[in-house]
Amino acid sequence: MKQLIVLFLLTGLIGCSSAKKEAGISEVEIGQSLAAKKYSNIYFSSQPKVSDFNALQNEEFVLVVNLREPEEHNESAEKNAVKNAGMAYANVPFPASAGLNDALIESVTTVVMKHRKAGKILIHCSTGNRSGVWAGGHFHKDHGSSKKESIAIAKKLGVNKPEAMEKLKTYLSKK
Repeated sequence: MKQLIVLFLLTGLIGCSSAKKEAGISEVEIGQSLAAKKYSNIYFSSQPKVSDFNALQNEEFVLVVNLREPEEHNESAEKNAVKNAGMAYANVPFPASAGLNDALIESVTTVVMKHRKAGKILIHCSTGNRSGVWAGGHFHKDHGSSKKESIAIAKKLGVNKPEAMEKLKTYLSKK
């Protein structure tokens, strides 16, 4: 049990109460002029411009995670821009037509955890809603946040579309 607790503290997204998690979320500007929400060294935003990627690398970002589906964007252009800026890139599609589930949460979490200690991470989609929904589900699934706490975290991270919040609430109602 002690090993599990130590492992959680070493690898987790800080195992505090939800109020502390929410208080740890701040609004920042990154890249050229990209509005983002920050929690620890993980940043959540809408779609960055290509010009943001070089600036992000200069700000010690090491990974960009794109939650958009391939048909929503030019995958190779973004991947090349990120890699040319010296960062790792992952596209983990968060399908608009599908609901949130443990496998989807885990697929994003796995990518994030591989790079967590190396530097800053940006998780984005087109509007920032899917990245907030992932975070709400992640905190519930992996950190034991209550349903109410998970919803509050997602809202604080910028979830503002009713259909996005409904995906999170549907996921949470099954837990």
